[in-house]
Amino acid sequence: MLLYTHTQTARKKSSTNLLVDMLLRLMASRFNVKKDYRKYLMSVDGWQNFTVGIRTENGSVEKSIAFRDGRVSVAAGIPPK
Repeated sequence: MLLYTHTQTARKKSSTNLLVDMLLRLMASRFNVKKDYRKYLMSVDGWQNFTVGIRTENGSVEKSIAFRDGRVSVAAGIPPK
C-alpha cells in the first residue's frame, strides 16, 4: 500500500511539475529573447535580481524562476535564502 501511494504521488508530481516547468521556461525564453521584456528588469540602480519560488503544500510542484543580471533561468527546486 505504501509503495502504491508513493508511485501515485510521483506520477502526480511529474505531470503537474512538467506543466509548471514548461510555462516557466516559456516565460524565461520570452524575457531572454525579447529586448522589450528585458527592459522591465532594469532600474536606475541596475539589474533587478530576484528569485520566485512555487511550491504546493503536498509537494507536487517545486520550481523556481530566477532573474539575474538581465537573464532568466528556471530551476528544479527552490534555493535556500
